[in-house]
Amino acid sequence: MWLIQNAPECDILATPFGLLYAKVNADAYTAGKEVWIDQLENNPENLSVLENAAKYFMLSDPDLANEALIKAQSLDQENPKWSAALGELYSLNTNTKTVKDKHSEAIKALEELENAYNHSTGLDQAALLEQLAKAALIAENTEKAKTYAELMLSQSDSEWNCENHIHHGNITLGKLALATGDVETAKQRLLKAAESSGSPNLNSFGPDMNLAKELLQKGEKDAVLKYLALCSQFWGSGKDRLDQWTKSIDREEMPSDWG
Repeated sequence: MWLIQNAPECDILATPFGLLYAKVNADAYTAGKEVWIDQLENNPENLSVLENAAKYFMLSDPDLANEALIKAQSLDQENPKWSAALGELYSLNTNTKTVKDKHSEAIKALEELENAYNHSTGLDQAALLEQLAKAALIAENTEKAKTYAELMLSQSDSEWNCENHIHHGNITLGKLALATGDVETAKQRLLKAAESSGSPNLNSFGPDMNLAKELLQKGEKDAVLKYLALCSQFWGSGKDRLDQWTKSIDREEMPSDWG
């Protein structure tokens, strides 16, 4: 709170260490929110304040985050980071919206992410590919989803995000195949997704289970069980969950936390 009041431009406020979360402590979050609103009123054209406030608001007050990012983008039009942040915000919104609104939010996310991608280079471009593919899928733009998935898989083995790209590129192509009724290709892509050797992100948060769920709903139990077994090779911290899911599937049940 002291940093928000006295050093709102501080870089640490744009990191998880500088954030408060409404779901964790609603009162503390609300107090911080009020201070940020005051800071925005007092520093309406300060890009660092706008960025830090948007980070703070992103999960709990997306409308306020959007307002701050749009303002920053208008002041700093050549900087692709504002489009990237807006794309992230709209992508997050797809998790909480109705089906119709998810589609419109995904279209907005795709537009902003593509703007960021087209005005970035090298590693900054590569870092956007996973978000681009996911937004394109939700926006039902299958051609673009395929393009971005294939770009993920074409990245060099030395590229820092390579293992994430192996996983999410194959998951995306598997979802596209399943949407056309090509179950065999979808199963192949599911298993290829588990060939990733892991990454800090995958090792911490685990693999994507959406394609596995869709295939299990179609009776492809063996492929899903094999996928879980392969994922155990890189997701050591998720061993208990993988074991629990495997037992549920062996009982012909859908894992309860797969939604």
